[in-house]
Amino acid sequence: MARRLQDFYAEAETALEFEPQNFQQMAGLVCFYDTGNWVYLRVSRDEQLGKTLNILTCDNGHYDEPLAQEIPIEGLGRVYLRVRFARETFSFAYSANGQDWQPIPLQFPAYKLSDDYCRGLGFTGTFIGLCAQDLSGSRLPADFDFFSYRAKE
Repeated sequence: MARRLQDFYAEAETALEFEPQNFQQMAGLVCFYDTGNWVYLRVSRDEQLGKTLNILTCDNGHYDEPLAQEIPIEGLGRVYLRVRFARETFSFAYSANGQDWQPIPLQFPAYKLSDDYCRGLGFTGTFIGLCAQDLSGSRLPADFDFFSYRAKE
């Protein structure tokens, strides 16, 4: 599920309950232009750290994980995820309670999710959405409590 970004300054939030059993199961908040251009704040499982957050990116088909290390969140039954767009950039944060936010220290250029950047002739625009995958085939569900979008000043 996704909705179009309509404002230069905007914020989207969700709360997620998800207990991945392996690294092939993930769910979270995605900023999406098309299958070759996206940024994904996702919950998954690391063999050493347990339940973690990480950011995955695809920039014109080039995959990356720009965080130096996954963020451990083992023991959090519910995690709140947020993305904020501030005209030229966007960034993510997470929270255990929806009030005390921990910023993730990366900023992404918003133009990389635009019609002009993404291989031309795409004309889809930027979307923000909820995302879940279970590549293991066991169909593990991800429970999203809500999705909110609001324009900011």
